[in-house]
Amino acid sequence: MRFLEVELGFKKKEDKTFKRNSVCVVTEERALPKALDETLEKSAVGSESILTLNPENSFGFRNPDLIKVVNLNKFKKQGINPLPGMTLLFDGVPGRIKSISGGRAVVDFNPELAGETLECSYKILKEFKTDEEKVSGFGGKLGKVSFKEAGVSIKLNSDASEEEKQKFKSFVEKHSSYKKVDFE
Repeated sequence: MRFLEVELGFKKKEDKTFKRNSVCVVTEERALPKALDETLEKSAVGSESILTLNPENSFGFRNPDLIKVVNLNKFKKQGINPLPGMTLLFDGVPGRIKSISGGRAVVDFNPELAGETLECSYKILKEFKTDEEKVSGFGGKLGKVSFKEAGVSIKLNSDASEEEKQKFKSFVEKHSSYKKVDFE
C-alpha cells in the first residue's frame, strides 16, 4: 500500500487531449482501475507513462440494470431542480440525469467512463511515508493542516463540503496514528 500524489489524465481513445488532475491516492484500496493501481504500486516517484485501459481492467462495462427511473418528487422534497447532464448523489452513489419527462428522471448510475477503452497518463509526483506527510498531503486541498498532541486540526477552505470532511476524517483514522480530527 502506497500513499501518492499523482497527476492523472484520462481520455477516450479517439480524443486528442487528456483531462489532467493532481490527486492523492492510496494504492490497493480499489479506488482506481485495477491496471492503474497495480502500475502505481510498482512505479518509482517521478515515473510517467500512458496506459491503455480496456473496460474489463478499468471502469467495467455498461450495465443496463444501473439505469433507474426516479420520481421528480424525490428531487423536489430536497429542493433540487434536476436537469439532464447533472450528476447528483443518491444515498452516497453518484448518478447522472440522462433525461426528464412525465414527472420522472432517468438516472444512470454507471461510471461515466464505463464501457470505454481509455488511455490514462500518469506521473507520480510524491510519495507520503510518515503519518504527518500522509495527513498533510491528503488534507492539504481542504485547508491548512496542523498537528496537536494526539490529533489533527484543519483550518478549512471556504468550499470544503461535509462529504470531503468525512472522507478526510475517515482517512486519518484509518491510515495514521492520529485518532482525532478537528475542523476550524
